[in-house]
Amino acid sequence: MDADDLGPYSNYRLTVRLELTNRVGVFARMATALAEEGASIGAVDIVSATPEKVIRDITFDVRNESQGQTVVRRLKEIPDVRVVSVSDRIFLMHLGGKIHVHNKQGVGASLYHEGQ
Repeated sequence: MDADDLGPYSNYRLTVRLELTNRVGVFARMATALAEEGASIGAVDIVSATPEKVIRDITFDVRNESQGQTVVRRLKEIPDVRVVSVSDRIFLMHLGGKIHVHNKQGVGASLYHEGQ
């Protein structure tokens, strides 16, 4: 066993949005696939649900980007599971816009008046 085989780990965290057929066993097959690929499941959130489909956000940790790609490929192979999107921690931090810059101190108009 080398250092890459140690877990749980949070070196590389992914969130996948999945559309699953709303049928017994589909979620279990997806969770089993993640476990078999060595992913450590974190959060599981239901985004929406109908009698036919459930949209879930699944957050999991892997060792690195390569393992993350392997896990996503595996998810795409599961019947009744469709990968809607894949996001990593950096992408999620940028949702909502660009970085903003704010002054620590306000610049007052009274600091300089022409003619003084």
